[in-house]
Amino acid sequence: MATRLGPIAHTTSTGDALTADLTADVTARIPVDAEGVVALAGPARTTLAVSLPAQAKAHHAVVDKHGAVVYSADSKNDTALVVEPLASGKVSIQTVIPNAGASNRYTYQLQSGVTAVERTDGGLDLVGVDPASGLNVRVGSVDAPWAFDASGAVVPTRYEVSGSTFTQVVQLSKSLTYPVVADPTYGWSYWVIPTAYLNWSESLKAAGDVAGVEVICAVVGLWNAPAGVLCAAETWEINSRSKSAVSHGKCVTLMLGAGVGVFERNC
Repeated sequence: MATRLGPIAHTTSTGDALTADLTADVTARIPVDAEGVVALAGPARTTLAVSLPAQAKAHHAVVDKHGAVVYSADSKNDTALVVEPLASGKVSIQTVIPNAGASNRYTYQLQSGVTAVERTDGGLDLVGVDPASGLNVRVGSVDAPWAFDASGAVVPTRYEVSGSTFTQVVQLSKSLTYPVVADPTYGWSYWVIPTAYLNWSESLKAAGDVAGVEVICAVVGLWNAPAGVLCAAETWEINSRSKSAVSHGKCVTLMLGAGVGVFERNC
């Protein structure tokens, strides 16, 4: 049992992995072994990798008739996995939980240098260092979590974050109709608003004076030229909101899309 989230990209075998061209720019590499990692290669051919959860006890991968990659459970009491390489450019990793006695926690390890930051919608931003600017920027995202039982009832679920790992916690009970399917869906963030996560030192600079913001905006421009221009046009607003964030002991997040959003967060 799995949930179809949209058209699935065609997969081909390359020996130790399955590959799928999700879009013209994004390719997924899915391991044949459930102990491996799912890796997305983006437009710059850099990768964004997430491990499959160790709490699932599953066999080698088989591609089903719909194109999903299925890791069957080792026993009827173990959790199976279904990976859907979506034509939207994302990958869905679904845990198929057999009963109330199975694990309710499924942990995903991000690749080195990438950390998870919680969003207000329950999803996650995946943050890494941009080599050109040295800024911490959003490189990917994980959609808000969901879980359903076999009758279609919504099952409460959430993410817990610790550095470069995130855990999906599913609220299991004997009253549910099993199996329960739970999912993180992740992908690159080329199609979302450019977002920079300032560290404490950078936040202090932005809060100091407008000249400090101008320095930050110049660095932003090294990462993303249009975002740098937008940042430079809103230095007074960024400075004012950064002062407020720092006064609360918070770091600054800059969202630089159609307008400038300045938000505070825990450092």
